[in-house]
Amino acid sequence: MDMRSGNIIGIPAKTIIIATGGYGRAYWVRTSNPYSSTGDGIVAGMNVGIPFKDPEMVQFHPTGLAVNGVLLSESSRAEGALLINKDGERFMQKYAPEKMELARRDIVARAIDHEMKRLGVDCMFLDISHKPEAFVRQHFPMIYEKLLGLGIDLTKDPVPVVPAAHYT
Repeated sequence: MDMRSGNIIGIPAKTIIIATGGYGRAYWVRTSNPYSSTGDGIVAGMNVGIPFKDPEMVQFHPTGLAVNGVLLSESSRAEGALLINKDGERFMQKYAPEKMELARRDIVARAIDHEMKRLGVDCMFLDISHKPEAFVRQHFPMIYEKLLGLGIDLTKDPVPVVPAAHYT
C-alpha cells in the first residue's frame, strides 16, 4: 500500500517477505513506537490469509515517560536512578532484591506494572534527584532538556514512568 495515496500496488513474486513494521501503537502512549506502527500491514496480510507468527511477543521497556512513551534509558538506572512509588518508597526489593533497578527489562517492567495495579495508580517514578545537579545535567543532557520542556526538572523532580511497548 502506498501510504501517501492509499493505493494498493501489485508486485508479482514467487516468494515475499512482508516487513510492514510493528504494532506498538496498539498501546497508544505506552509505546516508544512511531505513529506509523499501527499494525495495519500485519492486518492486511492476515486478511488475505498470511499467517501471523508470535503476536504475543512484545517487549516492554520498563521506563517510558508516562505522558508520551519516550524512553528513559537504562543508563539512568545504571547511574543510580531509583524506582519509587507515589509515597517515595523503593519497591524493586520485592521483585529483584539482588539486582533492584538493574534487573532485566522484563522483570523491571512487570514490577512497575504490578505496583501500578497494586496501588491503583497510573505510573511509578524514576528519581535521580539525589545525585548532584551537575552530574545529572552532564550525564543526561538531552533528557534533561526534554523533560524541562514538559515542566519536569530531572535534578529535582521524580519522573512519571510506565512500561512502554518497545519491540513487537
